[in-house]
Amino acid sequence: MQNVIINSNATKRIAYLDAMRGLVMILVVYSHVKGFTFNTGSMHFFFNDILSNTHVPLFFFLSGYLGYKTIDRFNFDFINKNSFIRFRQLIIPTFFFFPLLSYLGFKDWIYPGGFWFTPALFDMLFVYYWFMYMWTKFSNKHYWIAIIGLSATIVAISFVLNSSSWCKFLAFDYARYYVMFFALGLLARHYSEQFVKIIQNKWVITTLILLTIVIMSFSFHENLIDNNISLYYKLILIPRFCLVGIVFYLFYRTSSYWDASNFISSSMQYVGRHTLDIYMIHYFFIWPICNSIYNLIVNNPNEILLTIIAVIFTLTVVACSLIVGNFIRLSKPMAVWILGKKPNAA
Repeated sequence: MQNVIINSNATKRIAYLDAMRGLVMILVVYSHVKGFTFNTGSMHFFFNDILSNTHVPLFFFLSGYLGYKTIDRFNFDFINKNSFIRFRQLIIPTFFFFPLLSYLGFKDWIYPGGFWFTPALFDMLFVYYWFMYMWTKFSNKHYWIAIIGLSATIVAISFVLNSSSWCKFLAFDYARYYVMFFALGLLARHYSEQFVKIIQNKWVITTLILLTIVIMSFSFHENLIDNNISLYYKLILIPRFCLVGIVFYLFYRTSSYWDASNFISSSMQYVGRHTLDIYMIHYFFIWPICNSIYNLIVNNPNEILLTIIAVIFTLTVVACSLIVGNFIRLSKPMAVWILGKKPNAA
């Protein structure tokens, strides 16, 4: 196995990380195909439950891992520059695609609706920049304490805003729940060598797998879930953290495969480099494509067959989203302002 640990300020793309982003984006689309149009979100099938508890935590983990900056980078100019970049990459595309989706009548959502991920990520990054800037004024040590403080700050802001409409508008209600995975990504990057050593330990990975299997097995006991819903949602955090570690370990361990030139590797990395395109555009294809076989879906109670159909339609939606994204990218201003492309990128 090739050891690939990226340094703190690396800008070169790492194949296994792009491929992991690609997998996560496909899982996001799959969960929307399955939940929004196949209406199977309430049916307990172990494969689906595993996937449903993987994609969002992994996305925020990777956002923290890849968004990490060394402490010496945080100054006022950095915050201004990067806050604007993130606003252009995350918020402006959301402001463009959300009203367009509503205007075309695909979904009657209250902002941000299904586009909540981008404002929630912006919240985390914006608070991260300012918190670390303030932290450097007092200490450059004990990074893990700073990240705990960052997480607590985001939770505190969400509770302060909780009684107002701003909490949902800014997606702080989602940021509050998922900041723990964003924080884990920051810690994993800062302590990258230690993190990799831990995740490669055979007893650690075995424990993660066993915990995931045991706790996810609760999904087969609907009465137990219904009677202890609060406990269930607390317990489900454990396999979510475990699955983040397991998936990272799998991709890290197979990093040499993702470095090779083959169809699967190239395809997954291509998807991973165009996650914003797919995230913003895929909603426009979900309902038209899947509604074409709605009667078959509704009248077929076989969850395994529905899962296979959902996978096929997921790949179709991803492909269609990439095609439209590439069409939009023919216009450089549109690529920059509604798909978040770097202005000087090729």
